[in-house]
Amino acid sequence: MKILVCQITRMGDVLQTSPLFRVLKRKYPDSRITVLVRPMGKPIAERIPEIDEILIYEEDPIFRDLQSNDSDRLLRAYERVDDYVQRLRAAQYDVVYNCSHSIGSAILLKMVGIPRIIGADYSDDWRFLIRGPWSNYFFTGVFTREFNDLNLCDVSQLYEPEPGPRSDLVFELRDADRESAQRLLAENGIGPDDRMICFQLGASDDVSGKCGDENVHGQLLPYNYKESFVQNPGTMGLKMTQYR
Repeated sequence: MKILVCQITRMGDVLQTSPLFRVLKRKYPDSRITVLVRPMGKPIAERIPEIDEILIYEEDPIFRDLQSNDSDRLLRAYERVDDYVQRLRAAQYDVVYNCSHSIGSAILLKMVGIPRIIGADYSDDWRFLIRGPWSNYFFTGVFTREFNDLNLCDVSQLYEPEPGPRSDLVFELRDADRESAQRLLAENGIGPDDRMICFQLGASDDVSGKCGDENVHGQLLPYNYKESFVQNPGTMGLKMTQYR
């Protein structure tokens, strides 16, 4: 059985989809699981052992070409999409779990012609639809998260009917990862006995307000943290704040 999981949103979404890979490999042990991710998702996918193959989907150049008024660039966008379609079609997947819920991903997979699609899809008369009860729940519930306890880690593994025992996040650190983290901390004067807090700001459009929120930093002062690391999703950089 050849399975494709399409998760072409952000790297955090790839991580939160990781329980689905474990569920699928446990339920279909002889299957070959391929994941389609954007470049930022590749480091996460490489640390999920249930994934057999990683395909990279670079959609940003396609969208930039489509938004241009240049006929050559429009043709180039078409050729790029056609290349993805042909490559995915040649793999002859039996099922795809589209965890991206985007119109673009649904169109792409519809053109590939995979027999069974769970998640965002298009009907034969080209109407956008969501296949599967839990993918429907996520697609509608994500817009009202203040009113529900939506947890993407739990929801993603339920894309597979009768998934079996619940799986936690899957992310296997390597020795090289630990060594890299230790070097980063040492370069910034962080010792093994120092206290540190990390912020992951998510996909917010307004990151600057979160980075410099005096109320947040003020609440942390009594805890005597030496440093805070703030990940900026726009630049993938780190901002450090001294607390003492």
